[in-house]
Amino acid sequence: MVHQRSMGIVVACGIIVGTSASARAALPPDCINRVLQKSQQGIDATNKAINEKQSRIEKWIMRIERAQNEIVSYWKGSWVQECMGAAPGNRAQFQAFFKEKGKPMMEQADAKLKELKGDSGFASPEEKKRAFKFRQEYIKRAAGIQALAPLLTEPERDVISNWTPESFPKLLDGMKEIEEGCDGPYKGIRDIPGYSVNIMSSPGTWCQVARRRIELTKVAIKNRIAKDIEMQLGRLGDVAGGLEKKEGWLSMGIEQIVNPEAFKQKFRDRYQGWWKLLGGGEPADLFAGFDKRVKEVWAAIDALAPKLSFTKGEGHDGRMEKLARATLAKDKGLKILKSTMIAKGYTIEKNGLGVPLRRYRGGAVLYKMPKDKWCRERHFTYEETYAGGGKYQSSNSVFFFEKFRFLSCK
Repeated sequence: MVHQRSMGIVVACGIIVGTSASARAALPPDCINRVLQKSQQGIDATNKAINEKQSRIEKWIMRIERAQNEIVSYWKGSWVQECMGAAPGNRAQFQAFFKEKGKPMMEQADAKLKELKGDSGFASPEEKKRAFKFRQEYIKRAAGIQALAPLLTEPERDVISNWTPESFPKLLDGMKEIEEGCDGPYKGIRDIPGYSVNIMSSPGTWCQVARRRIELTKVAIKNRIAKDIEMQLGRLGDVAGGLEKKEGWLSMGIEQIVNPEAFKQKFRDRYQGWWKLLGGGEPADLFAGFDKRVKEVWAAIDALAPKLSFTKGEGHDGRMEKLARATLAKDKGLKILKSTMIAKGYTIEKNGLGVPLRRYRGGAVLYKMPKDKWCRERHFTYEETYAGGGKYQSSNSVFFFEKFRFLSCK
């Protein structure tokens, strides 16, 4: 069936033409070429509107109807009507075009609009009124719906970062009440095409989320932990792929890979309240992504560490190296193998007038932690501030840089 707005143009694939001879003579005989070209553009635009899904059903409907109106208005226009009689074959040519392309497009648009609006069209006033009443009755209990609903379309989204195990039970209680309404006085309530344009006007979605609240909360907790872990491991970067380029140097923030179980226990303790709330344990695959990342990092370390050698020094300074060794030795069980100074002398830093501010000298220490497979190298700096008269204030400490690397103990 051809869309009703086109009935003024096509009757059983015919053209209604009511133009005078003088009007027809004003147009060139080949005007039909322009009509067909313009018609094809309108058909293409309508097909695009049909197939280009929109975020809101209401917007999708509007785009299709607008495209239809534009092409129908063009066909109804006097210029097209006059062109039909400008040459003997124009009308027949247009009829053939409409039968082949125009009519199928209009029927396709009609079918899509019927689908989007629902088989019975837009919601009746009574159904809209019922949906509005449902919303008004449960809006104060819908915070959990708003929090969890995005998981229906984005199952990996972090949606509970602003909630705690202490505050979320109130949301679960609210969703339980909504479920009771969905199964009781509002049984059968649904999202309404053309009316339910967002979560706040989608009663059917409210019911779906309310019934799946425990399942979706478990997903939300898992996503929150995964996001938290990813943030904690953010400093890893692309370690597995970029370690060799960095000559093995890692941030101390990666220290957690040495004892991953302790790292994971920290997260278990942090989210224990969530699992208790749901009356169950953590998902078996909760740390799957973390464990995979740790294995990748260790594979890269094990491949590179044998190729690295301790920094070749530029002599020694007994006092500075003793201070460095004493600083690291505070870690229980740490064994220092060797140390060296990286530069032969001090580097002096001056102000804009050339007056010294401080001087410093760097060194390196090779050591091994009790449970490590490889040794570690860390660099330190010893610094003295300028005291005037060509003298510097001696220091009793050294500063260790955050970076370290695993390497052979040789």
